[in-house]
Amino acid sequence: MKKSLIFVFILILCSTLAYSYFFTGNDIYNWITLDKTFFESSSEGKWNYQKAFGYIIGIFDLGDNLFWEGPLNVTAGQVRDVAIKYLREHPERRHEPASSLLIEAFQEAFPIK
Repeated sequence: MKKSLIFVFILILCSTLAYSYFFTGNDIYNWITLDKTFFESSSEGKWNYQKAFGYIIGIFDLGDNLFWEGPLNVTAGQVRDVAIKYLREHPERRHEPASSLLIEAFQEAFPIK
């Protein structure tokens, strides 16, 4: 019950603060799927990749065992892959807040049992 109330609160908060988000799904997807040449030759490319990777892991850690149940041995790379896969498969929604999209991705990939 407590988990459900917290989840509802977060959904309400996300929906009422329509302009209160830092990044969209497009931002995260573009930063994390950079061309390898740009990544290796540009400090901006490296910074954007690291920013996106940290954001993804932060969202995952925040909701793990509260809104989804990640396996004990899940790696940061696997978490990143789940996020990229979800964003790649839902290009029509990438303009939405990244936090909302990542929450949905992790709930789909790691449902609470």
